[in-house]
Amino acid sequence: MDCTLLLLWSFLAFISLPISESSCPKLVLIEKNSKSTISCATESKEIAQAYWYRGSASRTSPILQLIDGERGGTELDKGRFEISDDGAMTILYASREHEAVYTFYAYFKDNTRENSTFKVYVTATPEPPCPHIDGCRPCTECNLQVNNNGTARCTLKGVRPKTTMKWTIESAKEVTLTPYPPVFTHDFTTDTWNVTVELSYTVFSCDEAAIVHCVAQDDYKLLKNSSSSSLKLQPNECTDGLSSNRTLLITAASVIFAALACSVMVFIFYRTKCKAGSQNHLIHMANIETQHAQPDENSDGQQKVKRLLHSLKKAYRHHCVLQPLPWGDAIPVKYGYADCYLRIKSGGEFINISSKALHTDKKLRKKEHVMIVGETRCGKTSLTKALIQNWLDEEHNDTILIYTSAKEMTENVSIINLLLQILPPDNDLSITDIHFVLTISNLWLLIDGIENLRGSLDKEMAGGNADVRESRPEMKRATENQVPNQQREELFSFPGNELSNLTVKQLLQGSNSSISTCVQVWVTSRGLVNAATLFLYQYFEVKICKFSEEQLETYIKKTCGYYFNLALLKKENDAWNTSEDQYSLKDSLLCKNDEAMSKQEEHVLPSEKAEEIEGSQEGKISNDENTIKITTDGLDITNEVNSKIQGVLDFIDNNDVYETFSSYPYLLVMIVHILAADSTSVLELPYRHIKNMTTLISTVISALEERFLLSKQNDHNNDINLIESTLEKLAFQATLEDDSILDKDSFERDLENISQTAIEIGFLQYSKHVSSNVDHLKELHVEFSVTCFEEYFAAKYIITQLEDTSYEDVMKTITEKQKTGVSKFVVLLKNT
Repeated sequence: MDCTLLLLWSFLAFISLPISESSCPKLVLIEKNSKSTISCATESKEIAQAYWYRGSASRTSPILQLIDGERGGTELDKGRFEISDDGAMTILYASREHEAVYTFYAYFKDNTRENSTFKVYVTATPEPPCPHIDGCRPCTECNLQVNNNGTARCTLKGVRPKTTMKWTIESAKEVTLTPYPPVFTHDFTTDTWNVTVELSYTVFSCDEAAIVHCVAQDDYKLLKNSSSSSLKLQPNECTDGLSSNRTLLITAASVIFAALACSVMVFIFYRTKCKAGSQNHLIHMANIETQHAQPDENSDGQQKVKRLLHSLKKAYRHHCVLQPLPWGDAIPVKYGYADCYLRIKSGGEFINISSKALHTDKKLRKKEHVMIVGETRCGKTSLTKALIQNWLDEEHNDTILIYTSAKEMTENVSIINLLLQILPPDNDLSITDIHFVLTISNLWLLIDGIENLRGSLDKEMAGGNADVRESRPEMKRATENQVPNQQREELFSFPGNELSNLTVKQLLQGSNSSISTCVQVWVTSRGLVNAATLFLYQYFEVKICKFSEEQLETYIKKTCGYYFNLALLKKENDAWNTSEDQYSLKDSLLCKNDEAMSKQEEHVLPSEKAEEIEGSQEGKISNDENTIKITTDGLDITNEVNSKIQGVLDFIDNNDVYETFSSYPYLLVMIVHILAADSTSVLELPYRHIKNMTTLISTVISALEERFLLSKQNDHNNDINLIESTLEKLAFQATLEDDSILDKDSFERDLENISQTAIEIGFLQYSKHVSSNVDHLKELHVEFSVTCFEEYFAAKYIITQLEDTSYEDVMKTITEKQKTGVSKFVVLLKNT
């Protein structure tokens, strides 16, 4: 008892020592493959204890420690770190694995202590140590004799971390210059970046054309000579062709200027018409329905607008969630969508804006034809769902949003028929009502995936909306149930009936001048050029940029926090056991724009059950961007969730393939689930969850292969099947040998010359194993990047390659070795 009290008193006295900030810098730069010593303790003090942590001291064990002269720590004698007698940390053979946030604690013999937190970046100086312009000597001013037009190229090779470059223009005379954004290429062998930036030019004069500079953003002072290189463009001797070309260009410019002036006049006329159109059309409608002459808030016309908006909000409620993923759950837009950057052209320059500006920026909202462009799976659909959510959240909204996926419609469908497909079957609006509302309201047509838009499927579709209904029996039945015959006849004899025949194709091509209301047409596309050629109309381009590092971390915290919370809650809460409960919880928690509407929805839980599960007052789920707090039945699992999130961040940060891959939100969510399967007992979940996980892994494998082939311009298409079959064999062998790490010799023998390809795709990764001799590495090993890949590939090999007799013996062996994941994947793949 006395001993216990003594220890407790010693501990309390120890933590009560006065603490101060040490002199350690906040950022430490270390050249790749070099040796660097970091000392944070005050030199004049005699140190008693020193601790170095990789990350937070509260979550990790010290990688190095010095206690009364005795060294220790998880990384001691592994060849990557050393600790000296004065408590200084030395990093050996600096590589990307050393990049992290470190925490230092020191306790001195004078009963004081110090601490510090800093970040380590591993750098690489490019060769040459400055931007290099093709055709010029490195790191010097350069004069180039150029033809009438061409391209200047500037490169930076072997730099780390990734450094951006751009062209700046000092002077330009009689020349057109077009700078392009930088192109980054990662060298997996040296773990460095090559950066290329190009500048196209067209010269119109015989005089000195331009002086430009290729400038690198040298934040870490990596460039020894200069962060920029200068280029003077000088045209070759003047030719008659150049002079004649100049005359032609001046003439062409005059014609274009005249055309632009006419376009401005037409635009001003159209905007004036657009603003005044609704009121003019009301006067026209007064001849037919006098009660609509000046619709106020209580008029029948405004009531019809409210009823249509109410029905549309009800129809769009299922868009409050993003793509369902494992465990059968969908993630709400407000938790699963993080702000990203969008690139637009403003004032002749390209600038980055927040994606939130799409809904809040008045200038953007006035753009009538907008094309949101992004690569495959970069989050275009998620962005449209966020736009819908913003529209749903608006309290005073008089804009009619018509949203659809392009693959669910044809280009010749009319706007009214498109609305009939969207509206719930129980809506009480007739076609005449819908027609009237569209004539007095602003329209916003939002189409996702415009490349999937189908042309005319039947010849009858070109004849108008009546034929469209005939070609779709379900639409015909719905329309006949809602609209009496005399009203349908009234529609087609309606004065000014242009709106009833207006098709999606006409709106996409800008043919909306025949109606009085203002119409916005927004579409998403994988590439602007093909779509613009299809529409023959100029769209305002909004390009989705990849996540910045800060946005990526925010997204991971939000998305991982939400999914990890669900996974842990399911283990504690019986309400998650049935698919019906999952769907009900989703609806009751995610889409609460209209409480009265929510209670009418099918599958909604009784109010007392929803309140019990939601438990917002008891703090069951709290999804703040910075704080993730979750408890269930008195059990606080916040630390477990945050620990898993940190695991995902560390994994992505230490894997080049997945760092690039994670820039795309949809695919990042998939990676999160696969990593969750590695860090939790996900494979012990019921059969239907394993089925979801199987589909997920297959999708991610396809996406990794697709990304790789796109980067190689499909040159390696024939290698993919060989790589998959070889990996299946290796995974199977590793399963039987109970060894998840493939030794280097076996790996190279089986994969021969395509080992690097498998690593570049992301299926495998290097794992460095170090001998007890701290002066050199023992050798490089190769392993699967995530355990689920190994189990999935092994199961595929068992199903496709083994005979029935061998299959039974193998399954018996797997069961004995407790390879639960492999066996479950085998059962599922065999049944499907």
